[in-house]
Amino acid sequence: MPIATSFADADLLVSDISGIAIDWLAMDRPLMITKPARSTAAVATSPLTTLVPAIAATDIADLPRLAREQVTHDPLRDRRRELVAHYLGDVGAVSTAAPFVAAVDRMIEVRDCERARLKRLRTSQPGLHELVAS
Repeated sequence: MPIATSFADADLLVSDISGIAIDWLAMDRPLMITKPARSTAAVATSPLTTLVPAIAATDIADLPRLAREQVTHDPLRDRRRELVAHYLGDVGAVSTAAPFVAAVDRMIEVRDCERARLKRLRTSQPGLHELVAS
């Protein structure tokens, strides 16, 4: 089953902290993350991990109650929407890809300028070719 279909059918996502959790934010539905079982596991702190409820394996018996609370009351909706803007930008815009495409276009311009600069440098200093790869 494609992930988009699963997203469309779900009221809540319980996930490890991964790209799937970030993608889920655009669904505007509750999210819970799992805590690593090992206490020594390195877990990055982020706006997402500090906001959404985190479930440990030892809390699994309480998961139905916690999930029902999130789905029924969605107490973090407004704050989660702020995260959507933080991580994904304006998902209501006609094209959420526009900022990404603009950034890629800028990087292409930078690359082209740098290539041209290196070519001029190699032309003006013939022995430099070995030091500056194309």
